[in-house]
Amino acid sequence: MKNKGMQLGAVLAAMLLLGMVSIPAVSAQSDEKQVKQIDPYTYVVDKKVPDKKKFLDKIEPIIDREHNVSSSTGQVTSQDFDTSKSNTYSQNVLGSSIEGRTYAHGVQQSGWQATYTGDGYTKGYWWGSNPYYADRITLGSQVVVHGISVTVSVPPSIGFSVSGDTATYSGSWDNEWAAIHYYNNLVGTSNWALTGSDQYDSETFRFGNTDYTLYTHVALP
Repeated sequence: MKNKGMQLGAVLAAMLLLGMVSIPAVSAQSDEKQVKQIDPYTYVVDKKVPDKKKFLDKIEPIIDREHNVSSSTGQVTSQDFDTSKSNTYSQNVLGSSIEGRTYAHGVQQSGWQATYTGDGYTKGYWWGSNPYYADRITLGSQVVVHGISVTVSVPPSIGFSVSGDTATYSGSWDNEWAAIHYYNNLVGTSNWALTGSDQYDSETFRFGNTDYTLYTHVALP
């Protein structure tokens, strides 16, 4: 009887331990449901949470992983590279702050046809509580692949339009406090040479009749 009691205690302890281990995963899944996915590459948040920054610190890595946002090899030579850069800018408004974030990752390879393949994101956040939401958030992004006679192509689903060496995106959402847009498989090609890329982003927050715009930029390599 004593052995059975000890075995039962061990089983209960193991069950409790498993339950404790699974709690963060359940919590993360619950947080992820607070984010609205507009399309495969776009997310917004309009839910009220106890702490906006803590909420996004928890949920951002999950969404980033889904879009394969990761560090590059950091390799850079005269023509070829695999590198990434990010930029963040904030501004105090209405007793709190707005924030814009830009990230770009590019792989450039020379050869009989030089190729640049890029991915990245644009993010805009309103951290305030009064008002809790921005009346409108607008994200804009322009990715330029530099070189001689460059042609850029993108998957139709990422929301960019293309003209020559430039891909452009713009999206707006009402009554949100966060907006995120990702892109991937942006490809630039040249039969001559490529010399890197620039990503110029804007994050505009409207409160009433007033717009506040941030500008973030990264250049690769």
